[in-house]
Amino acid sequence: MREQWKARHWLESSAQAGYPEAQCERGRLADAEEDYATAVDWYRKAAAQGHAGAELQLGYEYQMGRGVAADNWTAYEWMSKAAEQGEAFAAENIGMCHFSGNCPPLRRDYAAACRWLLIAHGLGNGPTCNEQIQARIAPSEFQTAQDAASTFLRLHKLPRQR
Repeated sequence: MREQWKARHWLESSAQAGYPEAQCERGRLADAEEDYATAVDWYRKAAAQGHAGAELQLGYEYQMGRGVAADNWTAYEWMSKAAEQGEAFAAENIGMCHFSGNCPPLRRDYAAACRWLLIAHGLGNGPTCNEQIQARIAPSEFQTAQDAASTFLRLHKLPRQR
């Protein structure tokens, strides 16, 4: 029990000192405790320093309306930033939003879904643009999605070594 207290104390101290990894971890801890407003505060601090995991988590909080008003556009902005840094789940989530059309203001757009799912797959996570999606777009749109995903990964020098 004492070790847990020490660990939490050092995590809190590191987060307060401005270390983004500790801030993101502190946000995850608050999330686990269902203290979403506190989680959002910590994620914001880490995301402001460019922490990809915090950007992903902040996007998720906006998407779910946990600790903040639900706002899919803001969720998309944060998840896009996370994807640009190699967070595959962020790219997958954006792709699934375009596929389902259930994340207004993002609309159902199978070509965009294909592009983002190819990016997620290129980052090593999630489904790719499968036959179900490809059947809903023209072959030229699939080629464009492949080219765009390759360009995205190349421009952002992804996937990065971790």
